[in-house]
Amino acid sequence: MTQSAKSVKLIKAQTRYALTGTPIENRLSELWSIFDYLMPGFLFTYSRFRKQFESPLPKTEIRTHWRACGAFPARLCCAV
Repeated sequence: MTQSAKSVKLIKAQTRYALTGTPIENRLSELWSIFDYLMPGFLFTYSRFRKQFESPLPKTEIRTHWRACGAFPARLCCAV
């Protein structure tokens, strides 16, 4: 976890917001980090998330899946 992520997670607040671009398009670990900030534990620990979801899927397979279901514009999915 980066120092920035650690620092942000120390902030005590009733409501949390996260602005993001395309975390799935970059790395699934970015998606986990965002959820871990907003809803700690929702996507398990990072080691469990990585073992169950991130490691089994090569990056190209993730892009192919999201492109097939139309979740991202082609300009995002086609950039490798």
